[in-house]
Amino acid sequence: MSYTLRMKELRKNRKLTQNQLAMMIGETDRVVGAWERGETALPLDSAYKIAVALGCSVNDLCGWPKGKNEGRVFEDDFEEELLRCYRESTPDRQ
Repeated sequence: MSYTLRMKELRKNRKLTQNQLAMMIGETDRVVGAWERGETALPLDSAYKIAVALGCSVNDLCGWPKGKNEGRVFEDDFEEELLRCYRESTPDRQ
């Protein structure tokens, strides 16, 4: 799966420096800069922290369109139910 990380764009829209974002997520500005430049991979747990700090979803952060997983065929009903519950929950609950 490919994506274009929109971290820098979203950070600048919030008028945050790399250092400010780094402090919000418990990282260093060097790490944040490396993620923004694509020098190192962004771990999923860090992507979630960044999304929360920037007030967006991980899909927004990665440049994925809304509904990317719509129409997906699930292996079992439990996986489909979990995704449905997630989508219907509030941002705080997600």
